[in-house]
Amino acid sequence: MDEQILVVPTAEFHKIGHFQGFCSDPKPYLYGLINPDVMQFRPRAAMEEDPSFKQLIPYIVIYNPKKREVFSYVRDTKIREGRLAGLRSIGVGGHIKKEDGDVDPYTAGLHRELGEEVAISPVYEMSCIGIINDDSTPVGKVHLGIVHQLSTTGKVGTLEDDLQDGRFIGLDELRKMDKTQFGAWSAIAMDHIRE
Repeated sequence: MDEQILVVPTAEFHKIGHFQGFCSDPKPYLYGLINPDVMQFRPRAAMEEDPSFKQLIPYIVIYNPKKREVFSYVRDTKIREGRLAGLRSIGVGGHIKKEDGDVDPYTAGLHRELGEEVAISPVYEMSCIGIINDDSTPVGKVHLGIVHQLSTTGKVGTLEDDLQDGRFIGLDELRKMDKTQFGAWSAIAMDHIRE
């Protein structure tokens, strides 16, 4: 059976305010979209091809404020989401699933995804710093990234085989790298990390 993932009607996103790129004021979107009256669970296969819905994706950027470094990795070329294969990323996260519950599936799914993808010190701070919308690509047309910045001075490592070359990279070095090496969301998010 096709997994059920969390989506919102694209029209609801447009009601709050359509934008292209990064929005550093996430509150209206969080209140308007992470809302039981708006959120729905629908089959993933259908949603990947239907731009009338946006899949809500927590996108967690891990930042070491003392060293000014960002955790980064490369997605394996064999991953399910082939449109992101082989690209470097600075965010971990993924789809919110029906199994994440009925009370607060977004928060539950965010923590599940974080725990599945990286091993991290339990001492950290996390806040929502923005929203990414990128309608310029087929992937972006059906996804909406909710960007969280997780600040830690502890060790971080990848837990999934398809997340390769996981390491911290200096923020200045990261911003000088060729943006075509990165997924679209990473290229957008790196300019909005809060120091």
